[in-house]
Amino acid sequence: MPGAVRYRVEAPDGRPVEVQPYRGMSSEDSQAKSVSVARFEAALAGTYTVAVEGAFEPRVIAVGPNRFWPILKLVGFVIALLAVSIGGAIAVGLYGFLRSVPQASAAAHAGSEESLRKLVALVYGLQAASLIVGITLIAGVIINYLRREQAAGTWLESHFTWQIRTFWWSLVWCVVGIGTLVFVIGLFILLASAVWFVYRIVKGWTELNEGRPMYS
Repeated sequence: MPGAVRYRVEAPDGRPVEVQPYRGMSSEDSQAKSVSVARFEAALAGTYTVAVEGAFEPRVIAVGPNRFWPILKLVGFVIALLAVSIGGAIAVGLYGFLRSVPQASAAAHAGSEESLRKLVALVYGLQAASLIVGITLIAGVIINYLRREQAAGTWLESHFTWQIRTFWWSLVWCVVGIGTLVFVIGLFILLASAVWFVYRIVKGWTELNEGRPMYS
């Protein structure tokens, strides 16, 4: 559009509507070319009056809804629903499996420590895998809660606590980051939480391999 162009939009109730520049979509065929130049939020149902003022030859102007955003929201909702469903299925399966495994007796305590050590290593692996497949993080924390009592009084108990805190704090920072993503700070929060999450996994895994407890 030529320079010095002014856009005015009135809602069905007569109130002015804010108009913002927008060049996100364009199309062209053999007969015509369409270029998006502005957008506004149609909060009310009804007829909107659009006025374009300026010194230029008459142009054809079309007003239509943004069809891409509803599709994107639907796809995001379906993906989230699938992730929650798969994560829930894995969680229920793990819970049932671990509850069916008999708890180690006091006589077998020495042997169970090595088993718990492998379980802690498995959880660190699940946490690392969650960077690609997020639902494995849920599976890991379920193992933590179901087997933490078995590790009570051993040096491995600190690793269970470390892993549980990693889960909950990463969840908190993820929610805060997504909630503020509309602002620039949200992106930095997500990046910082990702770095912190990787640090927790690497630190914990290293200490586990060295046979040392965690101090958090």
